[in-house]
Parts: sequence; C-alpha cells; structure tokens
Amino acid sequence: VSSPASTGQVEPEEEDEPKSDSDGGPGFRMGAVFGAATIDDEIYSMIGLRPEFSIGKLGIALDLSIYMDQDGNIRKDNWDSARDIFEKLYYVRWGHQGDPFYIKVGAIDNYRLGFGLLMNHYYNTIEYPNVIRTGMELGLQGDKLGFQGMLNNFSELTDGGGLMAGRLSFKLIGNLEVGGSVVFDRNQY
Repeated sequence: VSSPASTGQVEPEEEDEPKSDSDGGPGFRMGAVFGAATIDDEIYSMIGLRPEFSIGKLGIALDLSIYMDQDGNIRKDNWDSARDIFEKLYYVRWGHQGDPFYIKVGAIDNYRLGFGLLMNHYYNTIEYPNVIRTGMELGLQGDKLGFQGMLNNFSELTDGGGLMAGRLSFKLIGNLEVGGSVVFDRNQY
C-alpha cells in the first residue's frame, strides 16, 4: 500500500495541445510527475512521465512512473503483473471540453463545472497512486443547449458514495448563457 507524501505535477502549456484534432493526424504531448510516496513504511522517490497519444479526437494517456528507494534501487512490484500494466492507463478521451461531444474516462485532473462557482480545479487523483479512481467527464454542446457532467469514481456508486456534478445550459444570444449546476457528494466523509 502506498500513500503519497508529496507530489508535484508539471502540466504542458495550452499551446502543447495535440495537433490532431484539426487535421486528423496523430498528436503527442508529454507531462511529468515527481515527488515522494510511502510504500510498506518505506519512502520512495517517484519520477514519472505522462505521455498522451492522439489520433483525431481519440486521446490515450499513460502513467509511466517509477519508484526508487534511498539506495537508488527501482521498485519492481509496480511492473510485475497484468493489473500493474493495466493501471498504467491514465485516461482515455474522445474530443475536448467545448466540443459537440466530449467524454473522458479515467483520471480527472483540474475539472471545472460551468464557470467554476460550485466546482473548480477538482482532481480525483489527489490520493494517487494509493487510491486509483476511475471517473468520467461528459460534455454535450448543441447550438443552444449544452450539458456538462462528472462522476469521480464508478466503483463508489455501489458503495453508497461518490461525487457527481452536472450542468445544463442554454445560450440566449451570442455568448450570453444561462444555466443551472448541481454538485452532489453521497458520502461527504
């Protein structure tokens, strides 16, 4: 079992967006993660890369992190089973927020609902890698009507918990939009 002591993330700048969405070709961007984690009462340094590969609207991000002990030995337990390999999948997405259809399943980083009054800079990865949550973001945008929604973790739905958020909006004139947002945490503790 691991629990992060402190982590830092280096996210790519906005101009580093994959170029694939406009021309349909492949795209690539890279993020980096660094910090420390406690695993079985031993402190490890964590260094990781978060590459995202995209083709058209499809994007797949990986979490390629390694943990080193105080002697510089790499912890191999995070790479030795099929489940470990599956957990290297950070998220899968189709489109981007603001597109007519957008969905992202996996890690949720820096989520904002509407204009950010009820939910701004939300992460379901705050306890990552100790707790890996598989969440979902969903966005639908028509000419006038729009919907935005988020679920922090599919597995918490059956446990009586889970954070859910949604927003329904309507464009009146130009960029003038009116809407309603709801955020509900079934288990606030």
